[in-house]
Amino acid sequence: MVTLAALINAARVTGRQLKDLKVVFSGAGAAGIATARLLYEAGARDLLLVDSKGVVHAGRTDLTPVKKGMLGIANKDGVSGSLADALVGADVSIGVSMAGIVKPEMVRAMAADSIVLPMANPVPEIMPDLAKEAGAAIVGTGRSDFPNQINNVLAFPGIFRGALDARASYHHGNEAGGGRGARGASNRPVGRANPRLGAGRKSRTGSGGCGETGEPTVLN
Repeated sequence: MVTLAALINAARVTGRQLKDLKVVFSGAGAAGIATARLLYEAGARDLLLVDSKGVVHAGRTDLTPVKKGMLGIANKDGVSGSLADALVGADVSIGVSMAGIVKPEMVRAMAADSIVLPMANPVPEIMPDLAKEAGAAIVGTGRSDFPNQINNVLAFPGIFRGALDARASYHHGNEAGGGRGARGASNRPVGRANPRLGAGRKSRTGSGGCGETGEPTVLN
């Protein structure tokens, strides 16, 4: 839900809609698959999942049943190849995989006004400064010491408060409901991150998808 809120805001900042975005996932495990399903429910239609062996496509014989099931909503054009291949011309890179797997040249090969969300912790798929230098318009990570944090912890207070207020004894994931919640969070009249701010200036956000203030700090 937090990733969806971040992507809704990023699309709005760059003047696009979810349905117009080519979204590539680095990581096709539980997090990547759940997020892809949620994005699809919210309107994203051009989705590619990439695991350690490359793009998830129908021609592969090593897919788990869950990954096979994702072919109903992802990679409808039957694309194959590596992560680098998948990112050529992509609008969005979502990382839920491992540190350093996205290289600057991959970001440079993406479409104009690219959105790069590397969320591996503690070291993201690409460091924010490298992604920006490579041409990314918007960058968000899972870390709180970088601007535009995208982390489940941002949604927990509201989700738990809602469960307590409703006296819920059981919760079942609901993609459509999560999408509506993320849209509601992203529509609140608060400040939002501006990744184009120059050095020495600060940005402030308060939406469900971004929540940090200040310039990036690169750890040595």
